[in-house]
Amino acid sequence: MAIDPNERLERWRLLLGGHDADGIGCPLTGRSLAMDRAMAALYDGYRVDHLVGWYRTFGRPRNAVVLPAGWTVTASSTPAVITQESDGRQRLYFENNRNDEIQVLIRARKAS
Repeated sequence: MAIDPNERLERWRLLLGGHDADGIGCPLTGRSLAMDRAMAALYDGYRVDHLVGWYRTFGRPRNAVVLPAGWTVTASSTPAVITQESDGRQRLYFENNRNDEIQVLIRARKAS
């Protein structure tokens, strides 16, 4: 059974998420738009104007998060070493010395 090319694009758009995937030329409407917003709320954290937040759980001893280009960290619920990549993006390095997971909330804003 062949899948309609528009439906295939819509599935990819939902799988990839918003932001960078918005440029694939597949606008979402109705149920798909509601589903996309719900997934963004779950996986992207929150977004208010120029602020954004991510919530992650890390179970490995060493973990790193690289912020998207143009964003700068404003807060982290867990201590992190913050460095700058060669392309200017910020990297947050978390070390988990515990025998379980660490919960991390990272807040960032658009760099001015």
